[in-house]
Amino acid sequence: SVAANGATSGEGGAGLERQLVERELRAQYEDRVTELEEAVEASSSIKKSLQAEASRAAASLAESRAARDEATATATREAEAAAESRAAAAEAGRAAEAAQRALESAR
Repeated sequence: SVAANGATSGEGGAGLERQLVERELRAQYEDRVTELEEAVEASSSIKKSLQAEASRAAASLAESRAARDEATATATREAEAAAESRAAAAEAGRAAEAAQRALESAR
């Protein structure tokens, strides 16, 4: 009977020790899960921030390209107008020379 009580006490102690170990492991597990959830939230926040930044960069790039294209079109129109002005000036110069020769011939 004494041996049986000793064995029971030993078994009870082992059971209590097991419960303590299980509680400690459970607490460690829950702490780790919490850490991982926080890491996921932080990663998600960073991802959203980067996506917003990428979106702003894409919009800025599109605006820059549109401005560049408009500047190129304006420069092309101005170059064409300058070429037309030079051609008109050359034509006017030839007409003036012809008129000068006609005047000289008429004298």
